[in-house]
Amino acid sequence: MKGIRKLLAITVVSLVASTAFAGSIHTAAEQGNLARVRTLLNNGADVNAKNNNGQTPLDSAVDWKHHDIAEIIRKHQALALVPKLAYGGDQQPLIDGAVGQDYDVLFSSDLKEWNLLDTITIEESPQVYVDDTAAEEPARFYQLQLVE
Repeated sequence: MKGIRKLLAITVVSLVASTAFAGSIHTAAEQGNLARVRTLLNNGADVNAKNNNGQTPLDSAVDWKHHDIAEIIRKHQALALVPKLAYGGDQQPLIDGAVGQDYDVLFSSDLKEWNLLDTITIEESPQVYVDDTAAEEPARFYQLQLVE
């Protein structure tokens, strides 16, 4: 019986510890826990995730009048919209941007003059972008601009 109590006590302690660290960014925003919100954001928490009520962490912070937290979340939302451009193994551009967001794809062969190639909506991130016209020029550079 003593062994079972010890096992139950360890299980309870383990459950309490894991629950303490599993708090969502929504809960931290509602509670005004600035340090927790920062930690979660720095560890990749989704600033646009919706809770069971359909609210984002920003909605929670605003509803509970935690303006300092709302401002930090707004900054992270803005950073999430800044796309990143890289090249995959097959030299196709990879766009890492906000899913559902529209971006203009610009191209240049001399880095001086930029032309609109396409406007795309990110369906998954990262997303491979195929430029069927790239073979027309010896060198092609790309740039992304957020469509507002």
